[in-house]
Amino acid sequence: MAGIWELTRYVENNPGEHNQRWRLAKKLYHACEYHLALEHLTLLKEEWPGKLNVLRYLAATHYRLGQYDESIAELEAALEWWPHVVALYEQLARVFEVAGRREEAAIVWEKALRVDPDHPTARQAVKRLRTPKSASPKDQLNLQDSDSGITLQQGRVCPECGAQNSEELSRCWKCRTDLPQTQRPTPSPRQASPVVQAAAPSSQPTAAPRIFAYTLVGLIMAGALALTAWHIAPEAPPGDLPPIPITVQGVLADTLNPVRAVMGIVLIIAWPAAIRISQLFSGVTPRDKVLPIAGGVALALLTYALTWVPIMYLSYAPALLALASLMVYIAVGQAPSFFMTLGGWIVQYSLVFATSVAAFTSIEGVQPLIEFREVVHHSAAHDTDVTPGVHSLHTVHLPLRMAVIWGSTGSSWLDAQSNQILVELELEHAGENGGAVLRFSDGDNLLEHAEITGDHHSFVTRVVPGERYEIFLTGPNETRVTPIFYGVLPPRVQPPE
Repeated sequence: MAGIWELTRYVENNPGEHNQRWRLAKKLYHACEYHLALEHLTLLKEEWPGKLNVLRYLAATHYRLGQYDESIAELEAALEWWPHVVALYEQLARVFEVAGRREEAAIVWEKALRVDPDHPTARQAVKRLRTPKSASPKDQLNLQDSDSGITLQQGRVCPECGAQNSEELSRCWKCRTDLPQTQRPTPSPRQASPVVQAAAPSSQPTAAPRIFAYTLVGLIMAGALALTAWHIAPEAPPGDLPPIPITVQGVLADTLNPVRAVMGIVLIIAWPAAIRISQLFSGVTPRDKVLPIAGGVALALLTYALTWVPIMYLSYAPALLALASLMVYIAVGQAPSFFMTLGGWIVQYSLVFATSVAAFTSIEGVQPLIEFREVVHHSAAHDTDVTPGVHSLHTVHLPLRMAVIWGSTGSSWLDAQSNQILVELELEHAGENGGAVLRFSDGDNLLEHAEITGDHHSFVTRVVPGERYEIFLTGPNETRVTPIFYGVLPPRVQPPE
């Protein structure tokens, strides 16, 4: 025991040395000091998460102390994270059997068979457990040392089967035979050692990653809200004119707001789920139950924020998201090899990409995706102009008669979203005889008719690219007029017929 107490003093002085605490817990377990081992294993479970063997030893320690319910709870929790580890099913089935819960033990063995159809003993165990107790010889109920999941090498010997037992047990853990009373009194439960009392308040190994994840989510959320507030205000021409979008980015800000909201909500749910599904598929173990959720929410918010990027640069967003999601995936899980991590990341990114496309097309259809290059091309040519969306013509004397044809952007989807045009007429009256009369038509229908008495007049209308429209303005000959067109569609002026 001298080596154990030296290791105990070292752990007391270095409570953050989890590897050494793990060594100490195993030594205490094999020395049948189960209460002390339980203290350290419980602390390791909280401070050193994601360690399968720690949980198996913890379950085995409860088992040796006759705390079958606690042992079962630990094993069932471990199976939620490692559902493909057959040894966990074996260990849980044996605990159920020793606890007298034979049907539950049989069910666990059946689950083990689904994981490993070639298991050497599972079928026989199910058959034996489903046989009435009177038909099962007592020697068939004996368990092997390794069936607990942990091999016991020291302890009190059972006179019936020779198994090692703890002094705390009144019945043999292996064959359930009553153990003879000894002169040595049964030890009373120990109080928490100074090691546990000193180390328990410190939760930084678990809290630090969570705090970092929460901070990251908060920062990205703040950025996403700032982008939303910045872009949500309607874009308008100068002055007191009616607001209409006059850039491609402005049209997209108005048109895609419902899509952004839906995709943001969908991805906040879908991305954490995709991370967890891919971890189960690829065998990647979560470092913490909270981290996959926080990482998925952070990536969903980042995706939402990137939808506000100018469309000229939006084609880089999938690559940026792929890199960010790979970094998050590595941070929230661990696997025996990088290739397992890479495989899981490919699965989760594929799931999220498919979900994003489905959410987008369910609202806007596939046309924006098909014509994405045309929209980008027009945005690059239009939005980078000195005065994008503003087309001012030469000043002329009345009467004014002209034909205007608004051209296409190259995308039928963008044409339909940006067909709103603002027409402004600025007038300069040379004398007292002011006033003018406006007629705006598409050849067959009169779309705007107004008597202008001031120095300007404006109106908003919707046009069809490629169709011919006419503006006819009459008034005193000395009156000068400057026509200005606002909008994403490019106007072409032609002489009247």
